[in-house]
Parts: sequence; C-alpha cells; structure tokens
Amino acid sequence: MLFRRRRDEVFDPLDDVTAVLLASEDRAVGEDLALLRRIAAEAVIVQDDVELAERLPESSDPRVRRYTQRLREILEHHALMLSASLKLYAVSRRSDRLEAEVDGLALGRPAQWLEDLRAELLADR
Repeated sequence: MLFRRRRDEVFDPLDDVTAVLLASEDRAVGEDLALLRRIAAEAVIVQDDVELAERLPESSDPRVRRYTQRLREILEHHALMLSASLKLYAVSRRSDRLEAEVDGLALGRPAQWLEDLRAELLADR
C-alpha cells in the first residue's frame, strides 16, 4: 500500500506540534518548595534546627520567601528553646524549682506553627 499526499495540500510541519515552555524560575520555585517541604518534615522528626535552617533556600519568589521566613523563625525558636533547656538542665540539680521548670518546658505554639506550615506546604503543589 502506498500513501501519497495530494499536491493541493500545503504541508506545515508545525501544525500538529504543541510546545509547552517552562520558565526556569518556575522550575526553581518548584524545587525550592520541595526543599521547604522536606525541611519542614525533617524539623518535625529530627529537630536538628540549626542544620535545617542553614539549608533553607534563597529565592526571589515571594511565596518561597514567605515560607522560608516563617520556617526560619520556627527553627530559630526551637534552637533557642533547646539551648535554654540544656542550660537549665545543667543547673537544675541545684534547685527543685528549676528541675520542675525543666520538666515543664515545651516548644509551645511554634511547634503547632510548624505543623500548620508543613500542612500548608503540602497543600501548595
């Protein structure tokens, strides 16, 4: 069987081509958001807040910058609380009151903010 094109048809090789252009900035934003999701998940599990804060992405995208700033604040709070807790623990043997304070320490609202931010990042795909 032989197929031939009619001579009166004009062949345009681009008629059935669809091109989708992805801006490199959009790809970078997607990669930054994926990194933020990983860091937020690790912060819930690992609690190595200083190391995680160092891995936060720098971006020109306002959405990524907003997430990064919020996550940085939470990680800095966690690191500060951990540092203060260790210092209190070191001297808590000297005082029953200090020992009770150390036992009552918690990450508080920022721990809930971390959970909320993590859920928000997961929803922002």
